[in-house]
Amino acid sequence: MTILPKILYVFRALPIFIPRAFFSTLQGVVNAFLWNYRRPRIKFPVLSRRIEGGGLGVPDFAKYSRAVHVAAMIVCLGYASRPQWAVMEATTLTPHDLRVLLWVPPPNRPRGMFTSLFATTTLSLRIWDSMFLKISGTGPVSRAAPLRMFQYILPHFNAQCWATKGVFNLCQLTDKCGVLEFASVQSKFHLQDSYFLSYCQLRSYLRSQGFAAFYSIHKPPLTLIESLGVSQLLPKGLISIGLNAIMKDRELPLWRYHSAWEKDLKRSIEPELWAAVFRRDVGVSRNATLLETSRKVVYRWYWTPDKTSKFASSSSSVCWRCSSQTGTYMHIWWQCPLLIPFWTMVVEFATAVVGTPIPMDPGFILVGLGGPKLTRQQSRMTFHIMSTALLLIAQRWKSDTVPSMGLLKTYMTRDRTYDSRAKEFLSVTPPKQDPWELWDIYLVKQCVHGGVNRPVDGEEASVSEVNR
Repeated sequence: MTILPKILYVFRALPIFIPRAFFSTLQGVVNAFLWNYRRPRIKFPVLSRRIEGGGLGVPDFAKYSRAVHVAAMIVCLGYASRPQWAVMEATTLTPHDLRVLLWVPPPNRPRGMFTSLFATTTLSLRIWDSMFLKISGTGPVSRAAPLRMFQYILPHFNAQCWATKGVFNLCQLTDKCGVLEFASVQSKFHLQDSYFLSYCQLRSYLRSQGFAAFYSIHKPPLTLIESLGVSQLLPKGLISIGLNAIMKDRELPLWRYHSAWEKDLKRSIEPELWAAVFRRDVGVSRNATLLETSRKVVYRWYWTPDKTSKFASSSSSVCWRCSSQTGTYMHIWWQCPLLIPFWTMVVEFATAVVGTPIPMDPGFILVGLGGPKLTRQQSRMTFHIMSTALLLIAQRWKSDTVPSMGLLKTYMTRDRTYDSRAKEFLSVTPPKQDPWELWDIYLVKQCVHGGVNRPVDGEEASVSEVNR
């Protein structure tokens, strides 16, 4: 999307708070273009999620704007390779340190100290504070917080004495179970008994902020931004890091299509299974059409006869393919008597290609839920085969024709050619477990065992042919 970098530049340069109405207008224009100025069938919060989060990665400009400012604050956390503006900001704040003040709760920061900051930095700090619960993995107090932060909160707290013992961040005083007991801290860092009062100050404050209770329940690891704050390194892709932090959910939200699939498949589907399906789709193919088709099926984007008959009285609820049963979502995609032979051949074909038995399970074939234990290579090739089959069915929507295996193999061959040419053009090194190696091996075996009948592009089976 070539327009996104231009918009991000505006977000970086504007030193003013952009009202929500602006983002609503901008997002409305882009969404109208994406949906060809028709009513959207899928909610925008679903589409705007990352691919690994169950979405399609449609840009949410309001979140991108916040991510730009969060990235600017991440820059201030590093010690090396900081840009000139960050060095200038650090000079104006002396004797305070912005790398420490970022972790200090706003009410505890010294008053009037930000009057000398750049307007863009002040705005970035404001957005950092509003997003802090997303940035931190443990609520209002982050485990990555430097102990120097508590000098602004606790009276007579001396962080320098802790630094002499090699304790710089709060995460060094915690483990998987929460805050360490003083005996453990004393043994770990060789502390004198005089540190006990300072330790009690820290522990008492953390309890007052609910740190211990939150940590004992969730046991979250350091977030990526917190890790950068501890390591003080500045990797590339800071805007993406900020966006991931803003969009990350503690729990995978449940959408309407989740319950619809549970009803059709007649089983309970845990959020972890959905998360596994979405993670599988990350980088699975360079063919965006396959990913789009797969996600459309998952989102139940397609309008079946049973659904259209509920809001259009003139529309029939009978399946247009077999003309004998109600065209429910599962019937159109799986249970239609004319479609069952096709899926049987697809499953047999996938078994032959990946070398592992593929079950005749609609949850696995249509959505990707469960299934046999496959390697990454086998899983990606199975995705190619099943998504191509779904694409062929979708291309014959409201038609009585059924795709043929010859046509599916033709599409697979085209995707293989496209993928190899794309890698050659982009000078991309193929992965160690390239899924297309399984396809090449399958073709070689077919040639050895008697040759392969080259499919014709327009080859497909009609209803009469299937009946015969």
